[in-house]
Amino acid sequence: MAEEKDVEMQSEQGDVQILESSFDESLEVEDDTQANVELELENSEEASSDPDEVVKDQENIKLLNERRQIVLDLLEQYKVIAKEGDKVYIIPKFWYDNFFNEDVTDPELLGPIDTTLICRDYDNFFLKDYDDCPYISVPESIFLQLVEWHGLSSNSEPVQTNLVLDEATNTLITEYNKLFYRVQYLIDPNEKPYTRNTRNANNINFFTISTLSTLTEAANKALNIFFELESNLNIDSTSVRIWLATTSMEESIHKSNYLLGPIDFLSYQPKIHVTKDLFGKQLRDLSTTGGNFIIEVKQIDKNYHWVSNYFKYNDFHHAKGTMGLSNLGNTCYMNSALQCLVHIPQLRDYFLYSAYEAELNTDNLIGYKGYVAKAFSSLVQNLFGDTITKQGTNSSFGPNHFKSTVGHFNSMFSGYLQQDSQEFLAFLLDSLHEDLNRIINKPSTEKPSLKEGDDYNDPAVIKSLADETWKMHLLRNDSVITDLFVGMYKSTLECPECTNVSITFDPYSDLTLPLPVDSTWSSKVRIFPQNSPPCILEIELSKNSTYQDLKNYVAKCAQMDSEDLYGCEVFSYQFYNNFESAESNSQFLPLKDLISESDVVVFYELPRTAEDDVIVPILNTRIEEGFNKSHLFGVPFFIVLSQEELNNPTLIRNKLEKLFINLSGGFIQFPSTCVETPERSLDMFPLLSEKYSEVALATSKGYIEEVLKYATPNVVDAIDFFEVKILQDVNEKLRLESEDGKFWTPQSHMNLNKIKAISTFVSPIIADIYNYRTISSNTAKEPTDEEAKNENKEVEEEEQEEENDEEEQQKENLADVLRSHSLIVCEWSLESSRLAFSEEKVINWENPGVLQNVELEELKTQREVDGSDKEITLNDCLNLFSKREVLGLNDSWYCPHCKEHRQASKRIQLWNTPDVLLIHLKRFENQRSFSDKIDATVNFPIENLDMSPYLVHKDDPRGTVYDLYAVDNHYGGLGGGHYTAYVKNFIDNKWYYFDDSRVYETDPEKSVSGSAYLLFYLRRGSNESGGSEQLRELIKKSRFEHEQKIKEIKDKQEELYETSKTSEEDNEDEDEDEDEDEYEDAIEEAEDQASLVNRDSFKTVLVDKEHSNESFEIRHMNDDDGSGRRKMRLLNKIYKTESLTKSESTSPILLSPTEPGNVTDKNSLPSDKSE
Repeated sequence: MAEEKDVEMQSEQGDVQILESSFDESLEVEDDTQANVELELENSEEASSDPDEVVKDQENIKLLNERRQIVLDLLEQYKVIAKEGDKVYIIPKFWYDNFFNEDVTDPELLGPIDTTLICRDYDNFFLKDYDDCPYISVPESIFLQLVEWHGLSSNSEPVQTNLVLDEATNTLITEYNKLFYRVQYLIDPNEKPYTRNTRNANNINFFTISTLSTLTEAANKALNIFFELESNLNIDSTSVRIWLATTSMEESIHKSNYLLGPIDFLSYQPKIHVTKDLFGKQLRDLSTTGGNFIIEVKQIDKNYHWVSNYFKYNDFHHAKGTMGLSNLGNTCYMNSALQCLVHIPQLRDYFLYSAYEAELNTDNLIGYKGYVAKAFSSLVQNLFGDTITKQGTNSSFGPNHFKSTVGHFNSMFSGYLQQDSQEFLAFLLDSLHEDLNRIINKPSTEKPSLKEGDDYNDPAVIKSLADETWKMHLLRNDSVITDLFVGMYKSTLECPECTNVSITFDPYSDLTLPLPVDSTWSSKVRIFPQNSPPCILEIELSKNSTYQDLKNYVAKCAQMDSEDLYGCEVFSYQFYNNFESAESNSQFLPLKDLISESDVVVFYELPRTAEDDVIVPILNTRIEEGFNKSHLFGVPFFIVLSQEELNNPTLIRNKLEKLFINLSGGFIQFPSTCVETPERSLDMFPLLSEKYSEVALATSKGYIEEVLKYATPNVVDAIDFFEVKILQDVNEKLRLESEDGKFWTPQSHMNLNKIKAISTFVSPIIADIYNYRTISSNTAKEPTDEEAKNENKEVEEEEQEEENDEEEQQKENLADVLRSHSLIVCEWSLESSRLAFSEEKVINWENPGVLQNVELEELKTQREVDGSDKEITLNDCLNLFSKREVLGLNDSWYCPHCKEHRQASKRIQLWNTPDVLLIHLKRFENQRSFSDKIDATVNFPIENLDMSPYLVHKDDPRGTVYDLYAVDNHYGGLGGGHYTAYVKNFIDNKWYYFDDSRVYETDPEKSVSGSAYLLFYLRRGSNESGGSEQLRELIKKSRFEHEQKIKEIKDKQEELYETSKTSEEDNEDEDEDEDEDEYEDAIEEAEDQASLVNRDSFKTVLVDKEHSNESFEIRHMNDDDGSGRRKMRLLNKIYKTESLTKSESTSPILLSPTEPGNVTDKNSLPSDKSE
């Protein structure tokens, strides 16, 4: 009794200390209460002059002080009687402080107590952060009194807790942190929980409770929540068992799912089976700060096992390696590549056994924080991890998480558009490499090359260079991808001038092989020579040739200077593309992308004799029948003019007529060609003398003579075939110019409404000379007396200024006709155009002559002899890969000896090959847009691909023989199609055809087709010894640790079962032992009766016999041995999955992805990369 009283006294004293610390401000008020009252009364009298207000203030102050004194008295009383378990209430500290604040003189100013400021969840006692709004606890008597006086604010509720004894200090403290428990439902993994009933997603599965509560109270709370969630459960026919896992709150929140699987259940340590003998215990006696109440159910009167004993009666099911991948929307490109990748034994084991975790590099600046590696590992575990549920051979898995992860880091794969499987695979391998790069701090390195004086013909020198290059590569790049996928090729460049040789080595992870099919670009281009009719030339060049290559080839065949050739695309009688301009991208695009088969390409010969010569574009128009407006026709072309010729309209017309003679196929009836006199004088143009005075003609004599040289006199029956019109200063936005600005073309569909006749740009005299044949005879008339008088006066003035202004006068009269960006339009009549470009002409601008290409004709003849149906093999592709080639002009190499860019010869050869040889058949010429696909079948070997003939370094101790194990196929045409995969499954050594979620067994020979796109070869013998020694040891260690996890699960299960099994289960074990003995005896008896070889066949035969209807008939039972009872028990025993079977110790286990209780994803991505 003395000890108990002593403890009680200590508790009471401790309680007083705690309460005093909570109300220290109120205790300070107690000593000076009377003094404060008197002071406040004095202050109120001075502050108010209104007698009524003074009285009211005095009453409020008095009322407040009386209430404060009451609270202090209640506090003193409570110090004596406080004990553990007493109710206390939590209120905001600032409100309580204001209650005792002397400056508060009106009770109304305090307002009601607002507990919404401190509590988030009243039902589950979740308080807000103390720092945001401090709070204190008060005894129940004080709280009730305060509420009576001031009330609670809207939506506020009392926040009640208890005093508990702190055994460490032997004092009473307020229980601010109650125990947190989560309710979980332990289910059979073979059950489909979402088909059982529809749960209310808003229902909570957790609660809080005081440490003073008993286990019974907590269990009842848990059961109430459980039965509310499982409202469809038949309580009368169900047995319930409760477990308490005393986990920390952090662990409980992590495993927050309501549904719990057997593996997660066993991982809870420690666990308590809640039985009747524990019901009366207080929760604090269980040494727990919270945890999980786990509930499992079992049908009454049915021979189901408790789910907590799942691994007592079930084993893990081995993956068959034949699981498909669901198409998430045009994701066949991803699914096919993944199937090829995940079936690589070493790579599969590396991720399956979580060996990658030891090499995860989350600090790599060019990596992805390990997210891609984690997502890929999760995918592998879902496809190959042993599960605790039986999965069908045709089941599939949806790679949603993997796709969202990859799409998060590469927008190309974020949507649902079709993509290229090879591009996706390249990104994935690079991402995995950077996420798993063993190099944390990458040093600066310099690519090794041959030194001055090194003999490049010495194999030892070359091998030393290769070894040094590989060593430098590993200083920055070392990962599982490097171990399995990366080899090196040798690149040799030779200068054609100084024969300098450069040799370097570069790593590769996929080998892109060109296909030896027709890789030429062929077309027919038109040539408009300067002094001969147009012609057409058939051309055949490499698809990768450039526009400059084409121009050089045309110049060679036409025997012209390539500097004088200018190429354009003509469409709809106008210039459509100017290949000399930067906008055409002719400097960068290969011919196959620059010029299509239907394009009309014209090369114009435009020699310039002086640097300032101007090239003027020319369009042709005519008025068609039934139209009032002219339309374009014919072929546009160019004229070259010197600076002096730009201002001479008659010369311009003369040059145009000469060009039209060639373009029309020899039409010679143009007016300028009808005049035989080479020298033209003013006498040949009598109408000018009639129209203009001698003085005016004499004054303009200098420039008139120049114009007269090319003017056309009045010719009988001459026809004006076309009218020359001009559009000056074409807007810059409507021009396509060459880089030097010397050559330009007007853009198509240009507005020609503003063109004017050429005669409008010159003086009247020049205009009349130009249009002389159209001047009527009555144009020149006798002037009147007044006109004669004025004219004589003007002549006198002109004579006075003639010497000083003669040059300026000539410039004024010979004004600018054409400028650097002027456009000429030849406007024809319908009749004249038909006459000039008669269809009777064999050759004209519409029907050019043929320029023979002797070289091409000989090449075609040789092809016919060789035949075009030659079979393509992988050897052909490999030989073509290493074929020497000459670099193009745009790909020229800078020779360090010549100090110039040279079109060097280049050859790429394979130095060595990796364990996983990934061959990319280059079927798409432009992969981003699928501009061209080659569907030719390449014959490749299924087995025994010997790479030694194609290797420079043939002495590889790992061997050079490969076997095919996967093919990524592409079906369809350009811009899309469908991807599938042929894959060898190393689990059963059979080949399967993966078409998204559909999987079929197949023959590997079917993979050899025109759809084969990516070939995956595996070095023979690398299944177990592939990769580096470090990789092999890591996988070996991880596999062992994984097997230990499986063993640990089984050991935990056995331990749990032995410590918690009921008497009913104990009896079942004895019966099952008898059943097993009887089963073994039956097997031995069958072995004696028949010579059966396969033990599995015994099981089949015996099960059929054991469970036949005849064997369970009453007359076959012996009353004394109980065999009938045991047989009936065997018949009635129900297992939801197969019984425990033997499993290989190396089989992996899917520890998390398929467990219903583990939905929280540790690898979830940040919402923003910056986070």
